[in-house]
Amino acid sequence: MSPKYIEEQYSWGTLRKIEVGRHYQIIIHPEEWGMIQGLSEGETIAFKDETGKVWEVSRSEAGFTFRNGGINGRVVWIHLHR
Repeated sequence: MSPKYIEEQYSWGTLRKIEVGRHYQIIIHPEEWGMIQGLSEGETIAFKDETGKVWEVSRSEAGFTFRNGGINGRVVWIHLHR
């Protein structure tokens, strides 16, 4: 299943969501998105979204990879080509 990328505009900025079916959702506020966009290839950062999940984000030539190891004991990899 491919991730769905959603942008919602608010007075305080753009809220971004990445959804994979009904199982996984990443909520990204403008501050986090700025850090993600600032990554160079091979760099990784971590942030906690508003649901309390901690996501590691790395950038490669192909795009961004979001990783969370705490959902039902499984590692979740979401690739976003942006």
